[in-house]
Amino acid sequence: MKTKHRSGVVARYLDRYGESAVRELADWVAGWPDALRWHQVLVVPVCGERTDFIDRIPDPTTTLAIIVVNHSVDSSAEAMASNHSFVETLTRAAAVLQRVAGMTLLRLDHSALHVLLVDRYSSGRELPIEGGVGHARKLGADIAAGLIDLGRLTGRWIFNSDADTHLPGDYFTRPEQLPRAAVAIFPFRHVHGPDSDDQITAATLLYEVSLHHYVEGLRSAGSPYAFHSVGSTFAVEIESYAKVRGFPKRSAAEDFYMLNKLAKVGSVVELTGEPIRIDARISDRVPFGTGAAVGKMVKHGTLIRSYDFYHPDVFAVLAHWLSSFEALWDDRDRGIELALQRVSQSLPNITTPSAMTELLTHIGAPKGVAHGYKQARDQNQFNKQLHDWFDGFRTLKMVHWLRDHVAASIPLPELLGYSACRTLNQRCRAQIDLLCKR
Repeated sequence: MKTKHRSGVVARYLDRYGESAVRELADWVAGWPDALRWHQVLVVPVCGERTDFIDRIPDPTTTLAIIVVNHSVDSSAEAMASNHSFVETLTRAAAVLQRVAGMTLLRLDHSALHVLLVDRYSSGRELPIEGGVGHARKLGADIAAGLIDLGRLTGRWIFNSDADTHLPGDYFTRPEQLPRAAVAIFPFRHVHGPDSDDQITAATLLYEVSLHHYVEGLRSAGSPYAFHSVGSTFAVEIESYAKVRGFPKRSAAEDFYMLNKLAKVGSVVELTGEPIRIDARISDRVPFGTGAAVGKMVKHGTLIRSYDFYHPDVFAVLAHWLSSFEALWDDRDRGIELALQRVSQSLPNITTPSAMTELLTHIGAPKGVAHGYKQARDQNQFNKQLHDWFDGFRTLKMVHWLRDHVAASIPLPELLGYSACRTLNQRCRAQIDLLCKR
C-alpha cells in the first residue's frame, strides 16, 4: 500500500494492526473511477436494525457511510434474519458500483449517498463469539482509515454512530473547526423513539441523568476523564486513532476503553451546539450500557425512586485523591508508604484514614506512584504519569469501591437536595422535570 497520501503513523498501524479487510483495499480501490472520492466518513455497526437511519445522514453527496452488518456465530435466528432483511432492503434501493469479497459499494437511488456495505453476517463471515460491537466498529473504522490513507477520503475525522441516532445538520462540520484534537464528543439527548413506550422513555431519561451525574462528578473532582463515553457520539482524528491501535474488539464498553486510550494521546473536546438525538429503546445487543440498563429498569419496575445514583461524597473523596498529586511529589524523598500515609491522614470528614489506605491499596496506588517517581523529573511530568496510570478505568474502580464501602448510592430525589448537584440540576432540568411529573 505505497501511496503519496500515507501518514507514517497511520501506515504503520494499518500494516501491523489493521483488520485483514484493509489489506484488500489497495488493489480493489485502484480500479475505482477517480470520481469516487468523499470528504467525510461515517461508520455504523448494524445488527438487527431498520434502514431508515440512512436517510437521516447529512451531506449525502460528500459522505461515505461504512455500514458493518454483523452478528456473531452464536447469534439468534431472529438477528440473522433481520440482518439479511436489512441488506435486501438496502440493495433494492441502490445501484451496485463495485464489489469484492465481503464488501460492496452502493449508491442510493434517492439521495446519491454512497454506502460501503461490509458483510460480517453471511455464513462463514460472522464475527466470532467473543466479537461484537467493538469488533464491528474496529473493522469499519480500519477500512475508513485505509481509504483516508489511499486518498479516497480527504477529511481527517472518522465519525462513529449507531442506527438509533438522529444526526444534526452540522454534524460533519463541527469537529473540523477544532484545533488539533484526538477526539470530539457531541452532546446527546435521548428521545421517544419508534421502539419505546412511556416507561421505556422515562427509564432512558433517568439513565441519561445518571450519565450526566457521573461526568459532572468527575469534572467537579478535577478528573481529566470527565467526558461521556457513548459510542454513537464521537469522532476520532485519524492519526490519534492509529496511535491507540483502533477500537478494542470487545462485546461491550468498547467506547469507554477507546476514549480512555485517546485521552492519553491528545485532547478530548466536548462539542457544544445541537445534540445528537438517540431513540430510547431496550436492547440486548450488548450486556451493559444504556439499552441493557433500561431493559433491567423496566423489567424490575425500578424507576425514579428506586434507581440509585452515586453519592456526592464519592466524588469528594476522588477530588481529595486527585488534589494530592502535588503533595505526593513533594514527599517523594520520604518514600511511597509515608507519602501515601499523608494522603490518607489528610482526608475531609467523609471516611477514615484506614479506609482511605485500603482504597489506595485496592486501586494499586503504591505501584502507580512508584512508577511516577521513576519516570518523572518534575511535578508536571509526575502529574502526567499519574493521570495516565489513574485513568478512566481506575477512576471507575475507585468510585465503585467508595460506593460499596463508604457512601452508598441514593435515589434521584435525595441526590437533588445536595448543593454539589446544582450543575446537574441545571444541565438536566428538562429531563428531571419530565421524570418528576411521573
